Amino acid sequence: MKAEREIEKKIKQKEEDIRHLQESVRHLQSEVIKAQAYVEAMRESLRLISKSSATDAVDTVRPGSLVDKARTAIRKAGQPLHVEKILPQIGKDLSKENKVSLSGSLAFYVRKGIIFTRPAPNTFGLVEFEKPQGDGPPDGFGKDN
Repeated sequence: MKAEREIEKKIKQKEEDIRHLQESVRHLQSEVIKAQAYVEAMRESLRLISKSSATDAVDTVRPGSLVDKARTAIRKAGQPLHVEKILPQIGKDLSKENKVSLSGSLAFYVRKGIIFTRPAPNTFGLVEFEKPQGDGPPDGFGKDN
């Protein structure tokens, strides 16, 4: 009889150990799920940052490039210029190939809505020349009439 009680006691103890282990497993599974969600959120953040960086790269032009020289020429003029006026200022002749090439390069930025504008055919200005709409008070605000 004493041997039976000892065996039953050991069985109950082992069943209690099993319950504790199962609770630990459930807790660990919960922690693994949380950790996986965290890693996925960080990956998504990284993807968003990468997309943002790619967009930022388009917002700039390579220093010394024809596009950079065209921007400098337009900035110096202080107003939009026709491509035929830009080319001589950047050291290029007025060949059809040069006109098409420069117009195409600048049009890329116009389509993206960054750096350059096209107020007229083959005429390019700078976004920075555009007057912000709706920012600040109207002209003449605060002046005595």
